[in-house]
Amino acid sequence: MHHQRPLPTAQTSLWQNYTEVNDYLQLVTDKTLKQQAGIRLVDFKVLQILVESPEAQTSQMVRMGHLSQMLKLSPSRLTYQINSLAKSGWVEKVSVDSDRRGAGVSITDAGREIFETARSIHKATLHDLVCGNLSKSEVEFLGAIYSRIFDSIDTHYRERSYN
Repeated sequence: MHHQRPLPTAQTSLWQNYTEVNDYLQLVTDKTLKQQAGIRLVDFKVLQILVESPEAQTSQMVRMGHLSQMLKLSPSRLTYQINSLAKSGWVEKVSVDSDRRGAGVSITDAGREIFETARSIHKATLHDLVCGNLSKSEVEFLGAIYSRIFDSIDTHYRERSYN
């Protein structure tokens, strides 16, 4: 005898839709960046922080610990990532003057060049796949919802000291 599964709740359906969209969007964005700019999405995210973060703009580098937090990567995973980017000539490791043990990362001219190329591709891809299909008010509404979800996750994460 065949049993029908109960229909998913609205929350289960929301979660399934979110994860499918997020995974698919990252996959398509990664493939597009690789094909059109020769850079992976994870590499793009690192370079983006090295260009756009307030720390990078004031000191021309970002501390490894801060980069790890921003990217939600373990220190060992980040070290692997930075080594890979350094081999490509896109970043360089630097010492932090105020902290002998501290390590930082700065973007090279070649890294800035690849980032600028990738940034326009990334922006166009997100517009084509996400924002171009939504009204301005839907984009604003979705942005507000994601901010609230992020804040909730961040509070939960920090309160439980997972890091």
